[in-house]
Amino acid sequence: MNTNNTGTAKPTAYNVLLISDNDIGMLNSELTFPYEVSKKLSVNAGATFLFTEYTTNNKIAYNSDNDRFRYKSLMGLIGINYKPFNN
Repeated sequence: MNTNNTGTAKPTAYNVLLISDNDIGMLNSELTFPYEVSKKLSVNAGATFLFTEYTTNNKIAYNSDNDRFRYKSLMGLIGINYKPFNN
């Protein structure tokens, strides 16, 4: 069991989309619904799911000897799309 409080963490080196909590790395998924205001202007609304993961160089004892730490965030989004050259 490692009780040393020093160590380094960095983003996981590769990104792999797997099933549910088995994802590896940093991934972003979006579901958007566009609404066309005019031929040149549209508005998007939806949700984005951000999955981030860091890996430490040593296993951390207080967290079941784990070396991967994750954060999952579900957020709403609003976007504006302007197409100046659309006729």
